[in-house]
Amino acid sequence: MTKIDLTDNIKGLLLAKYEWYESNLLASLQHQGYQNLTANQVRVFGQLKGQSKNISDLAKQLGVSRQAAQKTVSSLVDYGLLELKPCTENKSAKVVHITNKGHDMRKVAGEAMGNIEEKIRLKIGEEPFALLKTALSCDWD
Repeated sequence: MTKIDLTDNIKGLLLAKYEWYESNLLASLQHQGYQNLTANQVRVFGQLKGQSKNISDLAKQLGVSRQAAQKTVSSLVDYGLLELKPCTENKSAKVVHITNKGHDMRKVAGEAMGNIEEKIRLKIGEEPFALLKTALSCDWD
């Protein structure tokens, strides 16, 4: 049986760079005093994009069960980064809101992401960096 080498396919390359990026972001957040955050918790903020959302929508966007999203959100509520409020349209649903402390963390994360992008730009060069951003910004559908 012939072994197929999949180490340099686009999915594998993107995943490896995503994991590198995420690791650098978490390290930067830890350095800034957010020691207990996990990748899943940071992804919640990525999906919220500074807005409020209900748990069900957040779970769909994260690709996890509602229960898994609830557990992650609850841990962020415990850290004071998020809060849950009743949904005005559906009393049994909860809406996730970012607290002032959570917005402060988002600011720190934004600065860290800018630093990571600068690190990439310096490593690969100005033109490849611009091409990378252009390729990743294209509609692939």
